[in-house]
Amino acid sequence: MNKLIEKKHFVCTDLEKNSNKYWIIERFDDNSVKTSYGRVGDSGQSTTKNFSSTSEAEKFFNTKVKEKSKIKSRRDAYTEIHILDDMVVTKSPTRHISDLAAEQIETSSEDVRKLVRWFSDINIHNIVSSTSVSYNITEGCFRTPLGVVDQSCISNAKVLLNEISQFPDKETKECLKKINLYLRYVPQDLGSSHQKIQIKNVFGSGDLLQKQADILEGLEAAISSAKPSETNEVSERVFNTKLDIVKNEDEISKLKERFASHCNYSRINGVYTVSIKDVVDRFVTHGLSVGNRTELWHATNPRNILSIFKSGLIIPTKYSNGWNHGAGIYFSDRSSKSMKYLSKDNRNGHSYGYMFVGDVALGNVYYDEGNSSLDGRYNCRWAYKGQSDSQIIVYNTGQVNLLYLLEIV
Repeated sequence: MNKLIEKKHFVCTDLEKNSNKYWIIERFDDNSVKTSYGRVGDSGQSTTKNFSSTSEAEKFFNTKVKEKSKIKSRRDAYTEIHILDDMVVTKSPTRHISDLAAEQIETSSEDVRKLVRWFSDINIHNIVSSTSVSYNITEGCFRTPLGVVDQSCISNAKVLLNEISQFPDKETKECLKKINLYLRYVPQDLGSSHQKIQIKNVFGSGDLLQKQADILEGLEAAISSAKPSETNEVSERVFNTKLDIVKNEDEISKLKERFASHCNYSRINGVYTVSIKDVVDRFVTHGLSVGNRTELWHATNPRNILSIFKSGLIIPTKYSNGWNHGAGIYFSDRSSKSMKYLSKDNRNGHSYGYMFVGDVALGNVYYDEGNSSLDGRYNCRWAYKGQSDSQIIVYNTGQVNLLYLLEIV
């Protein structure tokens, strides 16, 4: 089999023209050059040219790459993307992300390890069931239709996704330019050329934008968990988290009593202690000095928990329109209010939801129902205090330390 010498990937996406094309060029050691092209997601076509010398093959390769790389004012110009070498991805001892999480999240319980694997599996299912990004169990990584994009593509895509989210109307020319570029960095199958691409079906809602954010998170986690094939370096630690079952009955009873004081239609099935090193470090550095600490409820979707174990709760940039009091981390002193944000998934024949208990440093509180920016005198906003919709919003991740994860039935 001929040895691949060099390879380049280019993508052109123009939603207004219903264009979503790729162009790939490969040079081999037998002095042949292969070009492949087509619509992203399709097998496409290919042509191969054979040359009598390495210099001729190299010259042809460089000429074609230069043509595609040339900056053009036309919207249908191609953008080069960087795809990780297939040999590195497949030969590196990359593991299924659930194996990685189960190995790195410290626990003394085999039941907790099974729970961690479940969190991982539903996170993967959430991404692949609604996008064209696939997950290869053997390789242990996510792939776009053209391969595994590198960190530079993901970093550029994150910036663009944040900018796209700021446009109320996603079909303005300025927003379309950013969407086209985003889809060049993270190639996706947008359907056949016979059907016009509907922007609203890709970026038209907060949920869809969040799915794109999930894609980037999944791709980034896959890259982080990979180990270079030619070294013996230990792979980067992705999860620096401890999770264990609470067995102290008094501790469990107090949490159940607090939960039931505002919510008597659901119950706590299990209680786990949580310690995420980065979260603890931020809280020690910032939260302790802010002061005025209290324990509050924060419900989430099970699909998000693996990401929370990796980085803690994050402040959205944000893609959902549901942030009535600005982009921050939302808590409540009433379990019933947090339950409104709880989603459930099926595990072992039962439906479970999950809620965190956080140690939150409130500092100087601003009591207000608006979404205006807080001035420097205040550390958080408390909306509807004393009412059923009571919400506390903090705008600095350093004000939160997660203490417990509750399993709700």
